[in-house]
Amino acid sequence: MAEEKSWPIGLQRLAAIVGPKAAMQLAERFGGVQDQYIPRRARLDHPFTALIGLDRMEHLCEALGGERIDIPKGTYAKLKKAEIIGQRGSARSIALRVGCSMRYVKKIRSDLVDGGADEPDLFSAPRKKSGD
Repeated sequence: MAEEKSWPIGLQRLAAIVGPKAAMQLAERFGGVQDQYIPRRARLDHPFTALIGLDRMEHLCEALGGERIDIPKGTYAKLKKAEIIGQRGSARSIALRVGCSMRYVKKIRSDLVDGGADEPDLFSAPRKKSGD
């Protein structure tokens, strides 16, 4: 994913170890947790294991076991938005791939359109023509 380069350093580090999807899952669930201890050995009863799976947890423990890490807070929505922006296809197919609603995909896409200034505002009074 090209958008990973815009992620916080700590999340980039996690993504390099456990993969982007698992890193996003950790950010969503544990974002804002500081000084999170990573055990030296993967355990089935660890909350990370239930979320990202034993295999990815083993990779995490191999790389960072015995260390304490900070998981960034408030980044998940930005990450999801970046993932949507980088996708091609219908709103439905993107929503299914990314794991969000079609409505959210449409909102993100419409926010990217710069040409909206020429479109009339549906909530304002109509402009009067010169000569009326």
